[in-house]
Amino acid sequence: MSPPAPLLALLQHIGQAPDPRQKLKLLVQLSEKLSLLPVQDRTPERKVFGCNTQVYVKSSVFDQQVSIQGWSDAFVVQGLLALLSRGFEGCAPQTILRLEPSFIQETGLNLSLTPSRTNGFLLIFHKIQMQIIQACYETSA
Repeated sequence: MSPPAPLLALLQHIGQAPDPRQKLKLLVQLSEKLSLLPVQDRTPERKVFGCNTQVYVKSSVFDQQVSIQGWSDAFVVQGLLALLSRGFEGCAPQTILRLEPSFIQETGLNLSLTPSRTNGFLLIFHKIQMQIIQACYETSA
């Protein structure tokens, strides 16, 4: 399955950057546009365990549309959160649940990231998917 249109647009924008340093710069700029998760919502159940940095994410589903907030103490990781948050905003839960994280390769960003940041990206992506599953379950119960 191909990424939703908002995510695809972001991936294409980052993918057009001429070199790895420029891709990371775009990611850091994107981090400034993240809907930040308030301090009181940075709870253990929202923490992304396994990352080298502090990362929290909150995925919500309202009216069959996904909304994501996050926070990290590292700009690059916060940029990855923003990429997912902005790219998934307003999407149907099923769209995100069917998506494979390999879309990151379309940007070439995976070549710019350290192995630990790539792993962090995967952990964040899967945390979002698990939170969406939980939100959908709670809504239907």
